[in-house]
Amino acid sequence: MRSERPFVSFVFPVHVEGAPLLRRALDALECQTDWDFEVVVAVDARCGREGRDPSRVGIEAGLRRPFRVRRVTSQRQPAYRHLPHRNHARNAGCNAAEGEHLWVLDADMIPDPRAVEHLKAIVSSSSKPTCVSPCFAEPDMTPAAWLAYDGSPWAAPRREYVRHSGRLAEHRLGPARAARAPSLVEGFPSCPRWLWEALGGYDERFLAYGGNKVDFVRQLTSLDSQEGLVEVCLLRSCLFLHQPHERDPLRFDESHRARNWELCRTRRAEMVAGAPWWREKVSAVRAAAAHAA
Repeated sequence: MRSERPFVSFVFPVHVEGAPLLRRALDALECQTDWDFEVVVAVDARCGREGRDPSRVGIEAGLRRPFRVRRVTSQRQPAYRHLPHRNHARNAGCNAAEGEHLWVLDADMIPDPRAVEHLKAIVSSSSKPTCVSPCFAEPDMTPAAWLAYDGSPWAAPRREYVRHSGRLAEHRLGPARAARAPSLVEGFPSCPRWLWEALGGYDERFLAYGGNKVDFVRQLTSLDSQEGLVEVCLLRSCLFLHQPHERDPLRFDESHRARNWELCRTRRAEMVAGAPWWREKVSAVRAAAAHAA
Protein backbone atom coordinates (compact mmCIF):
# COMPACT_ATOMS: atom_id res chain seq x y z
CA MET A 1 0.00 0.00 0.00
CA ARG A 2 1.26 3.50 -0.81
CA SER A 3 2.18 5.72 2.08
CA GLU A 4 0.58 9.16 2.25
CA ARG A 5 3.94 10.73 1.51
CA PRO A 6 5.25 9.60 -1.88
CA PHE A 7 8.76 8.24 -2.18
CA VAL A 8 9.62 10.63 -5.01
CA SER A 9 8.18 13.80 -6.53
CA PHE A 10 8.80 14.39 -10.22
CA VAL A 11 9.00 18.17 -10.61
CA PHE A 12 8.55 19.66 -14.08
CA PRO A 13 9.14 23.41 -14.63
CA VAL A 14 7.29 24.33 -17.82
CA HIS A 15 6.03 27.32 -19.79
CA VAL A 16 2.90 27.17 -21.90
CA GLU A 17 4.80 26.53 -25.15
CA GLY A 18 6.06 23.28 -23.64
CA ALA A 19 2.55 21.87 -23.10
CA PRO A 20 2.65 19.21 -25.85
CA LEU A 21 5.97 17.83 -24.56
CA LEU A 22 4.78 17.81 -20.95
CA ARG A 23 1.61 16.00 -21.99
CA ARG A 24 3.74 13.28 -23.58
CA ALA A 25 5.86 13.00 -20.43
CA LEU A 26 2.79 12.63 -18.21
CA ASP A 27 1.28 10.04 -20.56
CA ALA A 28 4.50 8.01 -20.38
CA LEU A 29 4.58 8.17 -16.57
CA GLU A 30 1.51 5.96 -16.57
CA CYS A 31 3.91 3.13 -17.51
CA GLN A 32 5.85 3.29 -14.21
CA THR A 33 6.31 -0.08 -12.53
CA ASP A 34 6.12 1.51 -9.06
CA TRP A 35 3.37 4.01 -8.27
CA ASP A 36 4.99 5.54 -5.19
CA PHE A 37 5.33 8.99 -6.77
CA GLU A 38 3.59 12.26 -7.49
CA VAL A 39 4.03 14.91 -10.17
CA VAL A 40 4.33 18.64 -9.54
CA VAL A 41 4.07 20.95 -12.54
CA ALA A 42 5.58 24.40 -11.91
CA VAL A 43 4.30 26.83 -14.52
CA ASP A 44 6.94 29.39 -15.47
CA ALA A 45 4.32 32.02 -16.28
CA ARG A 46 5.04 35.21 -18.15
CA CYS A 47 3.44 38.33 -16.71
CA GLY A 48 0.26 39.53 -18.40
CA ARG A 49 -2.41 37.84 -20.43
CA GLU A 50 -0.20 35.08 -21.83
CA GLY A 51 0.46 33.78 -18.32
CA ARG A 52 -3.17 33.50 -17.25
CA ASP A 53 -4.16 30.20 -18.83
CA PRO A 54 -2.58 27.39 -16.78
CA SER A 55 -4.86 24.85 -18.48
CA ARG A 56 -2.49 25.00 -21.46
CA VAL A 57 0.30 23.18 -19.64
CA GLY A 58 -0.99 19.65 -20.15
CA ILE A 59 -2.94 19.05 -16.95
CA GLU A 60 -6.37 20.14 -18.12
CA ALA A 61 -9.32 19.99 -15.76
CA GLY A 62 -11.08 16.65 -15.99
CA LEU A 63 -8.09 14.76 -17.38
CA ARG A 64 -7.69 11.90 -14.94
CA ARG A 65 -4.32 10.33 -14.18
CA PRO A 66 -3.59 7.21 -12.11
CA PHE A 67 -1.17 9.30 -10.04
CA ARG A 68 -1.46 12.68 -8.33
CA VAL A 69 -0.63 15.71 -10.44
CA ARG A 70 -0.54 19.18 -8.91
CA ARG A 71 0.17 22.58 -10.41
CA VAL A 72 1.88 25.62 -8.93
CA THR A 73 2.53 28.94 -10.66
CA SER A 74 5.91 30.65 -10.68
CA GLN A 75 5.35 34.20 -11.90
CA ARG A 76 8.20 35.88 -13.75
CA GLN A 77 9.54 39.23 -12.68
CA PRO A 78 7.93 42.05 -14.71
CA ALA A 79 11.33 43.36 -15.83
CA TYR A 80 12.20 39.95 -17.32
CA ARG A 81 8.82 38.83 -18.62
CA HIS A 82 10.37 37.58 -21.88
CA LEU A 83 13.00 35.46 -20.09
CA PRO A 84 12.41 32.01 -18.58
CA HIS A 85 13.11 31.93 -14.85
CA ARG A 86 13.41 28.19 -14.51
CA ASN A 87 15.27 28.12 -11.19
CA HIS A 88 12.43 30.09 -9.62
CA ALA A 89 9.98 27.57 -11.10
CA ARG A 90 12.12 24.64 -9.96
CA ASN A 91 12.14 25.98 -6.41
CA ALA A 92 8.39 26.63 -6.49
CA GLY A 93 7.78 23.04 -7.59
CA CYS A 94 10.15 21.59 -5.01
CA ASN A 95 8.60 23.67 -2.22
CA ALA A 96 5.18 22.27 -3.14
CA ALA A 97 6.42 18.69 -3.48
CA GLU A 98 5.78 16.17 -0.72
CA GLY A 99 8.08 13.34 -1.77
CA GLU A 100 11.04 12.10 0.25
CA HIS A 101 13.12 12.53 -2.89
CA LEU A 102 12.94 15.21 -5.59
CA TRP A 103 13.56 14.44 -9.23
CA VAL A 104 13.53 17.71 -11.16
CA LEU A 105 13.20 17.18 -14.91
CA ASP A 106 12.65 19.43 -17.88
CA ALA A 107 9.24 19.06 -19.51
CA ASP A 108 10.87 17.48 -22.56
CA MET A 109 12.23 14.53 -20.53
CA ILE A 110 10.41 11.18 -20.30
CA PRO A 111 11.46 8.93 -17.38
CA ASP A 112 12.21 5.25 -17.91
CA PRO A 113 9.25 3.03 -16.87
CA ARG A 114 11.40 1.56 -14.05
CA ALA A 115 12.71 4.90 -12.77
CA VAL A 116 10.94 4.88 -9.39
CA GLU A 117 11.54 1.15 -8.85
CA HIS A 118 15.26 1.43 -9.60
CA LEU A 119 15.71 4.65 -7.64
CA LYS A 120 14.31 2.88 -4.58
CA ALA A 121 16.65 -0.06 -5.08
CA ILE A 122 19.77 2.09 -5.43
CA VAL A 123 18.95 4.40 -2.52
CA SER A 124 18.13 1.51 -0.17
CA SER A 125 21.40 -0.26 -0.95
CA SER A 126 23.64 2.80 -0.47
CA SER A 127 25.40 3.62 2.78
CA LYS A 128 25.38 7.38 2.06
CA PRO A 129 22.71 9.78 0.82
CA THR A 130 22.55 9.11 -2.90
CA CYS A 131 21.71 11.24 -5.92
CA VAL A 132 21.21 9.40 -9.20
CA SER A 133 21.19 10.81 -12.72
CA PRO A 134 19.96 8.64 -15.62
CA CYS A 135 21.43 7.85 -18.99
CA PHE A 136 19.32 9.48 -21.68
CA ALA A 137 18.88 9.49 -25.44
CA GLU A 138 16.86 11.30 -28.08
CA PRO A 139 14.60 9.43 -30.52
CA ASP A 140 15.86 9.67 -34.08
CA MET A 141 12.84 11.64 -35.29
CA THR A 142 12.09 15.19 -36.35
CA PRO A 143 10.09 17.31 -33.89
CA ALA A 144 7.02 17.12 -36.14
CA ALA A 145 7.33 13.35 -36.52
CA TRP A 146 7.69 12.97 -32.76
CA LEU A 147 4.49 14.89 -32.04
CA ALA A 148 2.70 12.79 -34.65
CA TYR A 149 4.11 9.52 -33.33
CA ASP A 150 1.41 7.35 -31.77
CA GLY A 151 3.40 4.44 -30.35
CA SER A 152 5.28 3.70 -27.17
CA PRO A 153 8.05 6.27 -26.68
CA TRP A 154 10.51 3.48 -25.85
CA ALA A 155 9.82 1.75 -29.16
CA ALA A 156 10.75 4.84 -31.15
CA PRO A 157 14.07 4.81 -33.07
CA ARG A 158 16.93 6.24 -31.00
CA ARG A 159 20.29 7.83 -31.50
CA GLU A 160 23.02 8.85 -29.08
CA TYR A 161 22.14 12.09 -27.34
CA VAL A 162 25.23 14.26 -27.50
CA ARG A 163 24.19 17.83 -26.59
CA HIS A 164 24.40 16.90 -22.90
CA SER A 165 26.30 14.22 -21.03
CA GLY A 166 23.67 11.58 -21.76
CA ARG A 167 26.22 8.73 -21.58
CA LEU A 168 23.99 6.41 -23.57
CA ALA A 169 26.93 4.02 -24.11
CA GLU A 170 26.83 3.18 -20.39
CA HIS A 171 23.18 2.16 -20.38
CA ARG A 172 22.57 -1.52 -19.58
CA LEU A 173 19.21 -3.27 -19.53
CA GLY A 174 18.52 -5.44 -16.51
CA PRO A 175 18.24 -5.05 -12.75
CA ALA A 176 18.88 -1.75 -10.97
CA ARG A 177 22.50 -0.77 -11.51
CA ALA A 178 24.35 2.44 -10.70
CA ALA A 179 27.95 3.59 -11.10
CA ARG A 180 29.66 6.35 -9.12
CA ALA A 181 29.82 9.60 -11.10
CA PRO A 182 31.37 12.25 -8.82
CA SER A 183 32.58 14.19 -11.86
CA LEU A 184 29.12 14.53 -13.41
CA VAL A 185 28.82 17.94 -15.05
CA GLU A 186 25.33 17.90 -16.52
CA GLY A 187 22.38 15.64 -15.89
CA PHE A 188 19.11 15.27 -14.02
CA PRO A 189 20.07 13.91 -10.59
CA SER A 190 17.47 12.99 -8.01
CA CYS A 191 18.01 14.49 -4.57
CA PRO A 192 16.77 13.70 -1.04
CA ARG A 193 14.43 16.50 -0.07
CA TRP A 194 16.42 17.38 3.06
CA LEU A 195 19.54 17.81 0.92
CA TRP A 196 17.81 20.21 -1.45
CA GLU A 197 16.61 22.20 1.57
CA ALA A 198 20.07 22.26 3.19
CA LEU A 199 21.58 23.62 -0.04
CA GLY A 200 18.95 26.35 -0.21
CA GLY A 201 17.45 25.10 -3.46
CA TYR A 202 18.38 26.37 -6.92
CA ASP A 203 20.13 29.73 -7.20
CA GLU A 204 17.54 32.18 -8.55
CA ARG A 205 20.10 34.66 -9.82
CA PHE A 206 20.16 32.56 -12.98
CA LEU A 207 17.75 34.01 -15.55
CA ALA A 208 16.99 32.63 -19.01
CA TYR A 209 19.30 29.84 -20.16
CA GLY A 210 22.78 28.66 -19.34
CA GLY A 211 24.31 27.22 -16.21
CA ASN A 212 21.17 27.09 -14.05
CA LYS A 213 20.92 23.30 -13.71
CA VAL A 214 24.67 22.84 -13.99
CA ASP A 215 25.24 24.97 -10.90
CA PHE A 216 23.08 22.68 -8.75
CA VAL A 217 24.63 19.50 -10.19
CA ARG A 218 28.10 20.82 -9.37
CA GLN A 219 27.07 21.49 -5.79
CA LEU A 220 26.03 17.85 -5.49
CA THR A 221 29.26 16.58 -7.07
CA SER A 222 31.33 18.84 -4.80
CA LEU A 223 29.58 17.30 -1.79
CA ASP A 224 30.69 13.94 -3.19
CA SER A 225 34.21 14.53 -4.52
CA GLN A 226 35.37 17.17 -2.02
CA GLU A 227 33.39 16.43 1.13
CA GLY A 228 32.45 12.74 0.91
CA LEU A 229 28.98 13.55 2.24
CA VAL A 230 26.87 12.11 -0.58
CA GLU A 231 27.27 9.76 -3.52
CA VAL A 232 26.42 10.97 -7.02
CA CYS A 233 25.73 8.03 -9.32
CA LEU A 234 24.82 7.33 -12.91
CA LEU A 235 21.69 5.17 -13.02
CA ARG A 236 22.89 2.88 -15.78
CA SER A 237 19.83 0.62 -15.81
CA CYS A 238 17.39 3.40 -16.71
CA LEU A 239 17.17 5.27 -20.00
CA PHE A 240 15.29 8.55 -20.06
CA LEU A 241 14.18 10.05 -23.37
CA HIS A 242 14.74 13.62 -24.48
CA GLN A 243 11.87 14.57 -26.77
CA PRO A 244 12.81 16.15 -30.11
CA HIS A 245 11.50 19.71 -30.31
CA GLU A 246 12.10 23.01 -32.03
CA ARG A 247 14.26 25.71 -30.46
CA ASP A 248 12.44 27.48 -27.64
CA PRO A 249 10.37 30.25 -29.28
CA LEU A 250 10.70 32.59 -26.30
CA ARG A 251 12.90 35.60 -26.82
CA PHE A 252 16.47 34.97 -25.82
CA ASP A 253 18.86 37.48 -24.29
CA GLU A 254 22.47 36.52 -25.02
CA SER A 255 23.77 38.91 -22.36
CA HIS A 256 21.94 36.91 -19.69
CA ARG A 257 23.33 33.67 -21.08
CA ALA A 258 26.88 35.00 -20.84
CA ARG A 259 26.22 36.29 -17.33
CA ASN A 260 24.79 32.92 -16.29
CA TRP A 261 27.86 30.99 -17.38
CA GLU A 262 30.18 33.50 -15.73
CA LEU A 263 28.22 33.12 -12.49
CA CYS A 264 28.35 29.33 -12.81
CA ARG A 265 32.13 29.31 -13.37
CA THR A 266 32.71 31.73 -10.50
CA ARG A 267 30.66 29.68 -8.06
CA ARG A 268 32.43 26.48 -9.13
CA ALA A 269 35.85 28.06 -8.51
CA GLU A 270 34.69 29.29 -5.11
CA MET A 271 33.43 25.82 -4.17
CA VAL A 272 36.82 24.32 -5.01
CA ALA A 273 38.54 27.05 -2.99
CA GLY A 274 36.21 26.57 -0.02
CA ALA A 275 34.64 30.02 -0.01
CA PRO A 276 32.72 30.97 3.18
CA TRP A 277 29.30 30.73 1.52
CA TRP A 278 30.13 27.18 0.40
CA ARG A 279 31.48 26.14 3.82
CA GLU A 280 28.20 27.34 5.33
CA LYS A 281 26.27 25.13 2.92
CA VAL A 282 28.50 22.16 3.69
CA SER A 283 27.89 22.66 7.42
CA ALA A 284 24.14 22.82 6.80
CA VAL A 285 24.30 19.58 4.83
CA ARG A 286 26.30 17.86 7.58
CA ALA A 287 23.73 18.90 10.18
CA ALA A 288 20.78 17.87 8.00
CA ALA A 289 22.39 14.52 7.19
CA ALA A 290 22.92 13.77 10.89
CA HIS A 291 19.28 14.64 11.58
CA ALA A 292 18.02 12.55 8.64
CA ALA A 293 20.06 9.55 9.82
